Amino acid sequence: MTTDVHSGRAVFVGRREELRLLRARLEEVRAGEPRVVLVEGAAGIGKTALLQRFLAEAGDIRVVGASGEEEEHQLPYGVVEQLVRSSRVPRTDQRAALGATTIPSRRAVAIGAGLIELLDALQEQGPVCVVVDDAQWADRPSLVALLFAMRRLQADRVLTLIAVREDRAFDLPAGLLKLADGERGSTLRLRGLPLTELRELAAAITENVVPVSLAEQLREHTGASPLHLRALLEEYPLERLRRANGDTPLPAPRSVGAQVLTRVAACPPQAQRLVVAAAILGQQCALILAQRLAGIDDPLGALEAAMSAGLLRTQDAGRDHGIAFPDPMTRSAVYNDIGPARRAALHLRAAELVNRPDVALHHRSAAALGEDEPLASDLAAHARRQAARGELAGAAAAMLRASDLSPARAQRERRLLEGVDHLLVGGDVNRAATLTDDVRRCADGPYRRYVLGRLAFRGGRPAEARELLLGAWDACDRIRERELAGRIAAELALGLIRQARGDEALPWARRAVSAAEGTVTPAPWAHLAYALVHSGEVPRGLAELAFLPAEVIEPTAEQVQGLYARGLLRLAGDDLPGARADLAVVEPAARRWGPFAFVFAGLCLLAEVEYRLGCWDDAVTHAEAAATIGEDAGQVWMLGWLHSAAAAPLAGRGEWERAREHVEAAARHARAVQDDASVADAALAAARLAAARDDHEAVVEALQPLARRPRGEALDEPGGLWPWRELHADALIRLDRLEEAELVLVPLEELATLRGHGGTLVSAARVRGNLEAARKRADLADAAFRAGMERSETRCAPFDRARLEAAYGRYLRRAGKRGTGLAVLKSARDRFERLGARPYVECCDRELIGAGSSGGHGQRPALTRHEVAVVRLVTQGLTNHAVAEQLVVSLNTVEYHLKNIYRKLGVASRTQLVAHLAKEEIDLEGG
Repeated sequence: MTTDVHSGRAVFVGRREELRLLRARLEEVRAGEPRVVLVEGAAGIGKTALLQRFLAEAGDIRVVGASGEEEEHQLPYGVVEQLVRSSRVPRTDQRAALGATTIPSRRAVAIGAGLIELLDALQEQGPVCVVVDDAQWADRPSLVALLFAMRRLQADRVLTLIAVREDRAFDLPAGLLKLADGERGSTLRLRGLPLTELRELAAAITENVVPVSLAEQLREHTGASPLHLRALLEEYPLERLRRANGDTPLPAPRSVGAQVLTRVAACPPQAQRLVVAAAILGQQCALILAQRLAGIDDPLGALEAAMSAGLLRTQDAGRDHGIAFPDPMTRSAVYNDIGPARRAALHLRAAELVNRPDVALHHRSAAALGEDEPLASDLAAHARRQAARGELAGAAAAMLRASDLSPARAQRERRLLEGVDHLLVGGDVNRAATLTDDVRRCADGPYRRYVLGRLAFRGGRPAEARELLLGAWDACDRIRERELAGRIAAELALGLIRQARGDEALPWARRAVSAAEGTVTPAPWAHLAYALVHSGEVPRGLAELAFLPAEVIEPTAEQVQGLYARGLLRLAGDDLPGARADLAVVEPAARRWGPFAFVFAGLCLLAEVEYRLGCWDDAVTHAEAAATIGEDAGQVWMLGWLHSAAAAPLAGRGEWERAREHVEAAARHARAVQDDASVADAALAAARLAAARDDHEAVVEALQPLARRPRGEALDEPGGLWPWRELHADALIRLDRLEEAELVLVPLEELATLRGHGGTLVSAARVRGNLEAARKRADLADAAFRAGMERSETRCAPFDRARLEAAYGRYLRRAGKRGTGLAVLKSARDRFERLGARPYVECCDRELIGAGSSGGHGQRPALTRHEVAVVRLVTQGLTNHAVAEQLVVSLNTVEYHLKNIYRKLGVASRTQLVAHLAKEEIDLEGG
């Protein structure tokens, strides 16, 4: 939680996984399962804010809270006192002991028993949440008493939340840590904000989009601490932070800077000079180099003084003694305090001392005060070498710096365009977008139009992009500027692909591949593959990629797009294992070589394959990673697909909240971009979620944007990314709209048969079987199901097989073939269970129970030792309250045990319980 400096409102972003875990624990508590959550994290990382946000959203729970105070940690039972006062309930004699200050016998056991009774009273009005913040400063007797109470809660609706600094967690009672690590506990270790959430917080504070490159700098600089990030953004305009480059570190918050400079001033002169020299050389450096730059004669003594002040630390650097700052903000405070003249002189001297030309170039750039063509030329050459190695972020920074230092307009503009181009290829769309106006001010020409077209397309403006790119194509000399012409053609193909116009994209993709021959630019095979898939020419595409090795472990830069293309074609051709093998190596290779788009696209397409293969854990991991990367990089044009892919396995597993978040994100981005592919992605995501919920009206409604389109487009291609017709037809059948279902299903069957796509034919057979069964045409239904079952035997797509078996089993049961139907249904259930497809398992269970196959009753389970203890006291005539006091547990726990005892022994009252024990001659003394 932080405060928006513009509106004064509290701002909280992110922490979705942590909030999801807390909500899940609360739901378990609502069901009568007490839970303990230990929240650990560094100071300022957001522990208190997380708990406040969770409690604000929790609804009908009673909260009793306390906070440890460093000055009061020796005060016995101070935290218990706070808990009692915050509860605001009348005190019985037993609870009065909790708040008394003069009773000498307030031992932890008695206090703990009082806490149990207090929680019992609070639960009469609903679930209870006990919160102890800053537990590292809580008095130990209170924590021991609280532990005593928590260990005796068994059927209570009590959630205990304890927040503690991570470096002090082991000061808590060992039993408390053990409880948090046990079955009833959880430990949340808060780390710095992930990049996506840091950008959300920064945007909320500044009311501006923060480029991913700047967000990465901010994250590294602040340790991703919300506290430090807030301070930095409140003190410095975003524009100043944007202007920071690799030559100058970001500033430190004033409070941090003041503390650091006070420590520097207290050091001896030689230590001060060493710290300043180290700041010039970077976050870490060799001690000998810092000594030479500082001009000191006792480096070890100076280092020792700096280390004692917490300004430097030693670091292993091979044969050289390495030194480093403890964190980036310490270095920043020192660096930004150096006067400009001294700083420039030190950088120039450092350029003479270092051995590596690229490091020397960095120091020359940091010392430059104005236009310098020799330096600009050197930086541009360095940037092009970096780009050739796939180091696109560094290439962009160096080229943009070269542009700044260029005196001639032509060179300055050319280098600006190249720098923005590197940003786009490297995936930093947000940073590139901040330079759009600068690009527009450049002299008109094909390269300018091309860069503006890429900016428009990546920003989710496809119509504007197409107009600019066609203008670039017309203005380009396709012989002299062959490489640029190829890149323009590739972008035009990509735009048409996202409009699902494969036939029109194909000639542009071929031009792009042809233009790349004999150049350093890798051929855009992925564009060609998409165009071929959308045109139904998968075998042709695979034939064109026959030059690729059968198996590639470590792809070269030239193979990245080829392997992605072959993976896509194999997916479209129903070769799922082959597709997975190709796509598994794309993402790491794209991270190394580029283009950046294949990092998230490679992960997402891999997730699509894994979803079909039934590897749903991997599919969720890869799809959500792709969505996060795409969001961070501002890749608006692809976000609908990334979120749709993440929603599919989550919907299948019944993880409704997570699935819904992705469905809503896909819809939001589809509305922003409005290309056909994004609209289809969003529609499919919503339909899959509705289908998993068995909401057939919602499926039909979600798919209306696709159902209204003319037949025969790329969105209908079997093996593509939009299997919408099977979902639509199935939902129409369930709604008894059989003729409409027929009209939707026939084109799917015809095209799948024409393409010979096995997976689509299996799905079509399932839907056809359902349709004929609804029409009471048993022979046709049985034939369709059998054809699907036979065809699916050779495929490794367990979800498709399970859905087919579930549909066939239902049909057989209703057709009077109970035994065969139950066997098929049980097989489907087993497959769904292995996938973790909870909604589909439950559907199978309903069918099996309806058929009388709910399983036989075995021997009744034995009583636990806690249940035996309750039975002993109940049969002695004690009331529930008396049993709770005797066992030092809550009333809810006693009632919970009695309910289980009645169920296990098949009785419904205390009288029946006593009679049953006498009749069965059950011995309770043996425990």
